[in-house]
Amino acid sequence: MIFRETAAQGRGFLMLLCAGLLAGGLYDGMGLLRRRAPVWLGAFMDALWGVLASGLCVIALAASGEHRARLYAALGLLCGGGIYWAGIHSLFCDIGNAIKKRRSKSDA
Repeated sequence: MIFRETAAQGRGFLMLLCAGLLAGGLYDGMGLLRRRAPVWLGAFMDALWGVLASGLCVIALAASGEHRARLYAALGLLCGGGIYWAGIHSLFCDIGNAIKKRRSKSDA
């Protein structure tokens, strides 16, 4: 019985890790639109992101078989978001800066 609970926790942690990565990607994607939007629309998009990120958490918890919030769930979500911001976000920023430099050199 204890082994099944531990395995479910590991599965839940990995699913919430993926949910944290997706929430970070969603925030970056919405950030591209938010930069060009009026202030009130930016605030609405932030609230929409919160609802969508919460939905990702609920889906990940339900898919893992855990229907309640636990500490490992919060840690999985935070680790997923941290991995996104430390790695993938930085990679996308570097690619975007390289494209901007290449465009500015070709325009000159």
